[in-house]
Amino acid sequence: MDRTRTRCSVEVGIDPKTGLPEDLLMTILIGRKSLKGGSISADQAFSDGVEHIVFNYSYKFDSSEPVEAFQIPLQVKKLLR
Repeated sequence: MDRTRTRCSVEVGIDPKTGLPEDLLMTILIGRKSLKGGSISADQAFSDGVEHIVFNYSYKFDSSEPVEAFQIPLQVKKLLR
């Protein structure tokens, strides 16, 4: 996947009573190719007439029990930059 044709947004829902996160929604949008089948440049990736791939990840947080901190593997950290 070419990062120059990729956009990501993250939304975090906060519980107004506790101030803790309740849910997380991450949307990844990838500009794939023109509707005519040709390749596109990074500048054109989010223009009209471009095929897109969308991934939605939704998480619900449960704060009813404490958990240990999660260690993110080094290879994953590199992808999150």
